[in-house]
Amino acid sequence: MEILTIFETHDQGLYSIRFAYENLDEFDRLFELWQDIEYLEDFFDTNKKDLYSGFFGSISIEEAVLRTREDTKELQKQLVEVKNVDNSKTKSLDSFFSPLDNTEYRTVSLQKSKAYGVFDKSWIRLYALKLESNRNYSARMIFLPLRRKGTKKHKEFISRT
Repeated sequence: MEILTIFETHDQGLYSIRFAYENLDEFDRLFELWQDIEYLEDFFDTNKKDLYSGFFGSISIEEAVLRTREDTKELQKQLVEVKNVDNSKTKSLDSFFSPLDNTEYRTVSLQKSKAYGVFDKSWIRLYALKLESNRNYSARMIFLPLRRKGTKKHKEFISRT
């Protein structure tokens, strides 16, 4: 396993993990996967019940694929823009990520956190650990999203760890 820098500024940083058995780090792998039309069509076809539950309104698989691709492009753009703009004019990483446990109200080091896609009722989630927590610096590391037990990827992951 290798830790790679997505970006660092004087007051925040975003990092990602690359596993030895993967070509891409988790940040790039997830955003690439979320642009893969075939993967998304298979995902939404497998999860039709959730998609058609009514929570997301009336939406087809094709619309869900387009929405996912647009949402993740915008999320990735906004995350990477954090490094390019003066902090007084942009969101910080802390504004993207919130504690994974909704009952946690203070931030601490190694806190599990999540970021949502930028669209209303987004189903996109990006998970991270808060590495440092102080007034002067905020760092997060993207980590492996939970994989469903019993799937081929889950078995591969478990056997390698």
